[in-house]
Amino acid sequence: MTYVEAKRKARKELGPSGTAWEEPFSPLAFRFCIGVELPGQRMRVGVGASWDEAFKDAEERTKK
Repeated sequence: MTYVEAKRKARKELGPSGTAWEEPFSPLAFRFCIGVELPGQRMRVGVGASWDEAFKDAEERTKK
């Protein structure tokens, strides 16, 4: 999945404020992030070592 595809999927699943981003210098192995972007901040909903893992994590977290 490309960055553009991930961003599109995040908007589809999380609404108009849904977004996807990479944290290339993350001290953890989780550098792909899915979440919601509000003015001045991002809230992570899912993280993973790939876009697919990040979406899976977001799905599991939002089920609870």
